[in-house]
Amino acid sequence: MTPRFLHVTIREVFDSYDDMIKAGYTEPTHYRGDFWVNGMSLDMYHMRFAASPNPKWHKPAKKDEWHPFGL
Repeated sequence: MTPRFLHVTIREVFDSYDDMIKAGYTEPTHYRGDFWVNGMSLDMYHMRFAASPNPKWHKPAKKDEWHPFGL
């Protein structure tokens, strides 16, 4: 759950916040957790969402060990 959006479906997961921004996911959801969640406007009524690790909260030992939902 995010303060700005009640529920979202994550469509893509990126290795870094910068990669997510470069792919067009620039709208913040203001989610506070161990990953960033940003949106991309598709049209006036639809958005797509992506996640990337938040280095402030989670620093994995190896790239393959990180999963945005802790699975």
